[in-house]
Amino acid sequence: FFFFLPFQIKCIFSFLFQNLATSSQVQKQAYLNDSAILSVATLARKAQVDSDNSHNQYPVHTFGHLASKDCKDVTEKYTPYLANKLKEATRNQDSLKAQVYIRALGNLGHPVILSVFKPYLEGKAPATNYQRLAMVAAMDHLARLSPKSAQSSLFNIYQNTGESHELRCAAVFQLMKTNPSAQMLQRMAAFTEQDMSKQVNSAVKSAIESAAELKEPKLQELAENANAAKKMLSPKTYGLQYSKNYLSSYAMKEENLGYIKDIKTIGSEDSILPKGIQYSLKSVLGGLEMEKDRFRAMTASVSDLLGLLENQFSTEESRRQEKNAKQSSNNNDSHSTKMIAQMFNIQREQAEQVEAQIFATIFGGNRLFAFDNHTVENIPRTLKAAAARLQNGQSFNYTKMYNSYVVNIGFPTAMGLPFQFSYKKTNLISVGGEMKLKTHPNVADVNEHQVPVPNSANVTVEAQLLYAGKAQSKISFITPYNQQRYIAGTNRYMQVNIPIKAAADIDVQNNQVAFKLEPLNKNKEEKLLIATQHPYTTIQNILNLIPAEKGQNTKDINVRKTKEVSTENTSNQHNQYSLFVCLHVKPNNETSTQSFFQIEDIFKLNIMFKFEPLSIEKK
Repeated sequence: FFFFLPFQIKCIFSFLFQNLATSSQVQKQAYLNDSAILSVATLARKAQVDSDNSHNQYPVHTFGHLASKDCKDVTEKYTPYLANKLKEATRNQDSLKAQVYIRALGNLGHPVILSVFKPYLEGKAPATNYQRLAMVAAMDHLARLSPKSAQSSLFNIYQNTGESHELRCAAVFQLMKTNPSAQMLQRMAAFTEQDMSKQVNSAVKSAIESAAELKEPKLQELAENANAAKKMLSPKTYGLQYSKNYLSSYAMKEENLGYIKDIKTIGSEDSILPKGIQYSLKSVLGGLEMEKDRFRAMTASVSDLLGLLENQFSTEESRRQEKNAKQSSNNNDSHSTKMIAQMFNIQREQAEQVEAQIFATIFGGNRLFAFDNHTVENIPRTLKAAAARLQNGQSFNYTKMYNSYVVNIGFPTAMGLPFQFSYKKTNLISVGGEMKLKTHPNVADVNEHQVPVPNSANVTVEAQLLYAGKAQSKISFITPYNQQRYIAGTNRYMQVNIPIKAAADIDVQNNQVAFKLEPLNKNKEEKLLIATQHPYTTIQNILNLIPAEKGQNTKDINVRKTKEVSTENTSNQHNQYSLFVCLHVKPNNETSTQSFFQIEDIFKLNIMFKFEPLSIEKK
C-alpha cells in the first residue's frame, strides 16, 4: 500500500508524517517502516516542494496550495527528523537504515538536504564511501527542482580529483539534470584533456556527446549547450568497461508526444561489471512529463559482493577442496600463513563492508531494497526454510491492483459551462497456484552455514497467471442549473489468462535440464485472451455515484456490426460492444505428448523441452 501512496492520495500530509511514518507501531516493523518513510517523503516533495507537480496533480485552484512558499514542514519538521535518524544509523553502523534515510532525504528534493549531506561528503561525519555515493545519487530530484542550488555542490565534487571516481561520475550524471550552461559544459569538456581518471572522462564524454543529439523540444537548450562543448572533448575513446551516460529522446511533433531515456553506468576497478547502473524512461505528453520506469542498482564492490554470494553456496568440489586445505594446514601449522603473520605481527586490512541497493518501479510503485553483509549471510537460512516449506507443496497467491495513469483536467467552456476530461488506467495482476521442490541431497536437512548445491532437483509448478487492464476515458460538461453531466466516453478492457502446469528435472552432475509444459486443466475450456472496447454516451446526475456506463441513460455507439473473433463458431451475443475479441481453446481428451524441440550442448547443458498442447480443432 505505502509504495502507491505518493501517486494516489490527496489529503493532509503533516498528519500522515506524525501519525503514520513516525508512529511507534510502524517503526517496530522493519519493512513497513522503510516503505512508510520513503513514501511520505515522496508525497511531501510532490505536494509541497515541486510546485509544478502540485499544480498538475492536486486541485490547487479549488482548495489552494498545499504548503507555504518557504515549505516550513519540510525544512523544520521532516528534514531534521530524517537527519537525526541518519546520524543515528551511521553512528551505529547500520547500513540498511542509513541507505533508507539517505534515499528519504533525497525524495524530499529540497535544497535544505545539502546541509545534511555536506558533513558526510566533506569527511567531517563518519560514512562509508558507498554511503557518500548514495548521497550524491539521491540528489536527482534536487538537481531537477533546484538546479542552481545543486550545481555548485555537484561541480565541486566533480572537480575534486582527489575524490573517488564513483562520486565524481555520479556528480557528472546529476549535473546533466541541472540544464548546465554552455560555459560549464565547455569547462568539463576541456578538463577531459587534463583529468587522469579514465572513468570520469568517459562519463563526461558520453554525457556531452549523447546530450548533443537530443530531439525533445524541452531539452533543446541542453542540446545546444552540449553541441557548443562537443568539439572541446578529448579525442580518446573509452570502452564499455568505463562509466557511461547515454541520453536519448524521441519526439512526435504531430501528436505532441515524446520519450526521454537515460542510461548510466559507473565502472568498477575490481570487475568488468559496473558497480552502478541506472535506467529511466519518461514520457512527455503535451508538455506534461511523466516518469514511466526507473531502475537503479549500486554496490560498494562488485568483486566483494560476488565473493560473498559465492561463499553462501557449496558444491562437492568446494567441500573437498576445503577439507584438503584443512588437513594440509594441520600438518604444516608452523609454516601456515596464519602462523607466519603472527610471527611478523602482520595486521590484515579490514575488509570493506558489503553494501548494495536496488531501486525499481514495480507495479506502479517505487521500491527500495537495501543489502549489507548480514542480509547476504542470511541467504542460506532463508533458502533452507523455503526448501522445507516447498517439500510438501507450498501454495501462493499474489494479487495487486493499481492505477498506472490518473488524469483529470477541468476548465470552463466559452458558454461558461464546466468542462472535464478524465483518463484512468487500472491494472490487475494475479498469480496463484502451488509449487513443489525436491532436491537430492535435501537442502533443508543439511546443517551447514552454506547452502549445498544439490546433485539433482525436481520442480513442479501449477499456476494461474492473470493480467487485466481497463482504460476509461471521458469528456463531459456540466449544466449547474439542473445538476446534469453530459458524457461521451469509451472503456477498453484487456485480459490475458495463462493456466499452466510446468515441471523441470535438473541433473547438475550430468549437466542436463528437462522441461515439461502442459495446460493446467486439460478437460476445461479456457479463455486465454479477451479484448473489448465500449464507446458510449450518457446523461447523469452529478450526485449519482453509479458508474456512468451503467446508468439508465447510457446509449452505446455502434459504427458497424459487432464482430467476434474466436476459435469456434459462436453466435453474436455481444451487441453492446463495437469490438469483441476472444481467443479460447477447447480440450481434447486424445491429446498426445510430443517432443517440441531439443537443444544440446548449449553452455555445457543438455536442455530438453516437452510440450503437451491442447487441440483447437472444431468439433
